[in-house]
Amino acid sequence: MRIGHALRKLWRGLLLVCAAAMLTAAGPGAIPAASPDNPEQVLYSFCQQTGCSDGATPHAGLITDSAGNLYGTTYFGGNASDAGTVFQLTPNGSGGWTQTVLYAFCPAGQCADGANSSAGLIMDSAGNLYGTASKAGNKGKGVVFQLTPTGSGWSYQVLYRFCPELTGCSHGADPEASLVMDGAGNLYGTTYAGGSNGYGVVFELSPGSAGWTYQVLYAFCQQDACADGQNPQSGLIIDGTGNLYGTTTAGGSYGYGVVFELMPSGIAWSQTVLHSFCAQTG
Repeated sequence: MRIGHALRKLWRGLLLVCAAAMLTAAGPGAIPAASPDNPEQVLYSFCQQTGCSDGATPHAGLITDSAGNLYGTTYFGGNASDAGTVFQLTPNGSGGWTQTVLYAFCPAGQCADGANSSAGLIMDSAGNLYGTASKAGNKGKGVVFQLTPTGSGWSYQVLYRFCPELTGCSHGADPEASLVMDGAGNLYGTTYAGGSNGYGVVFELSPGSAGWTYQVLYAFCQQDACADGQNPQSGLIIDGTGNLYGTTTAGGSYGYGVVFELMPSGIAWSQTVLHSFCAQTG
C-alpha cells in the first residue's frame, strides 16, 4: 500500500512537471490552446494589468448569455480601493477571449456602492445583471446591486444596502451568495449574519414603481440551539410553485448545518428543515 501511494505521488509530481514544461515551451505569457492532449484551456489570467485593474481573486462561478459571453465577479482588484470587479469575457473570433471590466467597486472611496463580491451573478431577460457584494455599503455590511447595459457601457445601481438601522442589523448583513429571481422579477437571497437573532436571514427584494422593497422572509436561529439552522453561506433555488430551498453552514439538530425549505403562506413564509447534517455516526 505504501509503495502504491508513493508511486501515485511520483506520478502526480511528473504530471505537474510536464504541465510546467508545456507552459514554459509556450513562451512567456503565452496560454496554450486546448487540444485532445491538453483539453483544458485558460480563457483569462487575472491581474495582467497594472494594479490588477482587470480584477483579482474570483470566488464565484460564471454565467453566460445567449451570445456566449461570460460574466463574473472578482473579490479584489479593479482600482486603488482593491474592492473587486464585475467583468465580462467575450470570444474574439480568433480562438481567444477579451476581458472587459464592467464595473470596479468603490471608485470614489467609502465604498457606499459595495465591495468584495464573493457571489456570482444572475441575468434577467433584458440582459440586466444582479449580484451581491459582501462588504461596504452601509456600515460595511454589503449591498445588492444591478448593472444595466446602456448604449455607452453599463449603469450601476445599488438596490439595497444592508444594516440601515441605527443600531443592530435586524435586516441581515454580509450577503455572500448569489441571488435567484422568480417569474415576477422578485429577487431572493441570503445573508450570512444579521437578522433578529444575528445568524443570517433569507430576504426578498421586490421591484415597484417607487423602487425596490426589501423584506426579511426568515431570520435563522428561532428554535432552541438553532435547530432551524444558522449562517447560510450559499444561494437559493426556487421551484415552480415559489418554494425556496437552501442550506446553512451551522445549526440544526447536530450543529453541522441543514437543508431547509421556505414555503409562501399568504403574507408569511413557513420554514421547514429537510435534513440536519451529521445525523449518522461519524
